[in-house]
Amino acid sequence: MNDLDDVPRWITDLVPVAERARAVLLRELPFAVAVAALAIALAMGAGPGLRWALIAGCLHGLTLALRHGGPLPAPTAGRAPDGGPGSRWGTEASPPGGGPAPSGGGPAPSGGGPAPPLRPGTRTGALLAVTDIIGTGVGLLILGGARLAGLDEALLGAALTAAGLILVATAVIALQELLGPGSRQICALAGGALACSIGPLLPWSWWWVLAMAVIADLLSIIAIARGRRRDSADSAVA
Repeated sequence: MNDLDDVPRWITDLVPVAERARAVLLRELPFAVAVAALAIALAMGAGPGLRWALIAGCLHGLTLALRHGGPLPAPTAGRAPDGGPGSRWGTEASPPGGGPAPSGGGPAPSGGGPAPPLRPGTRTGALLAVTDIIGTGVGLLILGGARLAGLDEALLGAALTAAGLILVATAVIALQELLGPGSRQICALAGGALACSIGPLLPWSWWWVLAMAVIADLLSIIAIARGRRRDSADSAVA
């Protein structure tokens, strides 16, 4: 009897998702450190305060969503709808040695058959979770740098930066899910307009931290719901 038969399905679902999320986090780590360092340097040299950190964080959220978000390409012969080159997750989940990545939500059965597919909406939810982690990490890096540099309102600036990054990234991810394939340019323009509006114009207030967090949560619900429907439709076609 296979030992994996006793493992709950939700645990095996996390295995490929964690692999994909880990790869995205590792790729984004240098960008997060660079954004935080650049924001602190600009704040110290150009001012005003941590406004540059907020601008940099919003632009980082935009590029993160454009690099990793968006619906999967239409299934083609010999390619599962949730993996393979060109998908929103790319080939990060490929096992060591260059073998093909499993297209399912858990280890392949012992008989060598195909693994069960990921649950609908899993990829979108995982990407949103990665966005939250990256936004929090950037905020903490900026908080530490601002404290060391002696900048005013370090905590508020770091919180606004994290919330702005998460909001812009979540908004672009939701828009990509709503508009579907081929909407990259529209999403880039809309996300850029949002980032350029939040960064220079947002009032410096804790109320705006709360407001951006609530809006980001609402957009996450929309993105996951749309991603679930799209994944279900892709699975039916495949």
